[in-house]
Amino acid sequence: MRDTSLKLYQLCPTTSRKHKKHASNQRANTDDINNTSVPSTPASATMTKEQIVVGEKTLQEVIKLHEEAKAKNDASKYAEAFAYFKKLADKQTNELNPTGDTSDTIEAKFYVGHYLLEGHGTEKDEVEAIPYLAEAAKAGKAQAQFVYGRALLKGNPDLYNENDGVKYLHDAVRQGYQPALVLWGDIHFQGEHGVPMEKKKAYDIYKKAADMGSPTAKSRLEAFKKPKS
Repeated sequence: MRDTSLKLYQLCPTTSRKHKKHASNQRANTDDINNTSVPSTPASATMTKEQIVVGEKTLQEVIKLHEEAKAKNDASKYAEAFAYFKKLADKQTNELNPTGDTSDTIEAKFYVGHYLLEGHGTEKDEVEAIPYLAEAAKAGKAQAQFVYGRALLKGNPDLYNENDGVKYLHDAVRQGYQPALVLWGDIHFQGEHGVPMEKKKAYDIYKKAADMGSPTAKSRLEAFKKPKS
């Protein structure tokens, strides 16, 4: 059984828990997460760490394995990729450099968190996913900031953390990450998570994401006329 001793409260103390259902849950963001999203792996197809012999691979080699798994929808390759990502992510700092994680380690931590969050190549475990995503988000990776922030706001209600969720989502917005812009627009459109309802601002956010090529943002714009200032 996987060690889940790393609890959410060790990394991001939970503030107020608001478990109300929001209308925007029905306005799900359908943008790809930088083309890293993969179909959930059936439980029967997952492999334990003991079943996979993990040698040495570079991050680039593991990402290539991930892409091959995605192209073929190969559950065993997803599981193999997860094991390699986790080995890279869990390396001790002193094995890498004296000052902290390398960029490759941060990237691997994002993949591990994303796989755990969605149940790709391993059992779904949102609680275990959070520390990996948090570290990648704190390192400034926009994709991780979006996935982490969204998980705290829209995922398991027990993980709800309004302050950190809004903070990291907004960090991804500032970096121009398209899926984050769409979700940020949704939040302003609905007025939730402590953010006031501002449909004019929501429109402007959708417009920015649409101009960047987001199909989801374009569909949002088609849903209503431009609000008056």
